[in-house]
Amino acid sequence: MHSFIEKYAPQRKRAWMAIEAFYKTLPVSLVDMGWEFAQRLGRQTSYSGEFADALTHPAAARIAYLPLWVIESYLENNTTTTEIEELQNCLFASSFLGFCSIRIQDDLLDEDEPNTSVDELLLSNLFANEAVRYLQRIFPSESPLWEHHTRNWREYVHAVNLDKLRDRNGLTPYGERDLLHIGHKAALLKTYPIAVALYMGAENHMGAIGRLMDTFNTAIQLQNDIQSIKEDIESAHYTYPLTSVTLDLGHSANTHPSKGDFQEALIFSDSLVQRSGMSCEVFRDLICLDSEMAYHFPRSARGDRWHPFSPWMN
Repeated sequence: MHSFIEKYAPQRKRAWMAIEAFYKTLPVSLVDMGWEFAQRLGRQTSYSGEFADALTHPAAARIAYLPLWVIESYLENNTTTTEIEELQNCLFASSFLGFCSIRIQDDLLDEDEPNTSVDELLLSNLFANEAVRYLQRIFPSESPLWEHHTRNWREYVHAVNLDKLRDRNGLTPYGERDLLHIGHKAALLKTYPIAVALYMGAENHMGAIGRLMDTFNTAIQLQNDIQSIKEDIESAHYTYPLTSVTLDLGHSANTHPSKGDFQEALIFSDSLVQRSGMSCEVFRDLICLDSEMAYHFPRSARGDRWHPFSPWMN
């Protein structure tokens, strides 16, 4: 297990009971589909292939653990162990369930078939509703968190809509704002680290956390797009790496190249190496944020500054 993930194994274990309990409440008509998704998630994100170990592989969604990481930076504040454990349980459970909801929707959007299963959409909605229910345990309806949550939902919807428009319109060059929208496909997961700052009374930190999450989400999405480039060719999904190398080879904008054209672009263009480096450049942007954020975030119990890049260095 990756050291960053292993560090939070006790907190994950406590929250996992709530996640398994949720599965037992699924409507009878969705039980089989729910467990099929759980088993698939276990195979894709763990060494064992078991759902009980989901999100423990180093290539899995470490972003789901970010709330636990941010909580740790505030542990010197006057909070009791009971309060911290309740916060950890609720935010990790909510983060995991929210991730599952996005994962189901992403799979459906990638298929983009006219006969999309209504059952899968209902299952995704149940995950999203349960994720919100855990947040409601801690944050009342008048909390500023819900404004952030609504804004994140809108960013997510806008980013996904732009993504699908690209697939329908063909090759379209990416600008700076387009790269930001790539990261917004995971905008919903910004809610949880922001929730920690709000809970700890550190509202002035929320802007810095939001910027950190946008940058991190963009880097992760670029990595995912490079790793899934074979599948994206098959489904004609016009991601940033695939679009860029094809345009660089001379194909015109607003056209729909064939699979052979995409494959030729990958073979003869050296720009994919440059695109691969793009995610590293975005990660370096995280380090640039450190100089600003180190002055906003509290010192840890060891007296060290809080470094946003450090969890991914192990």
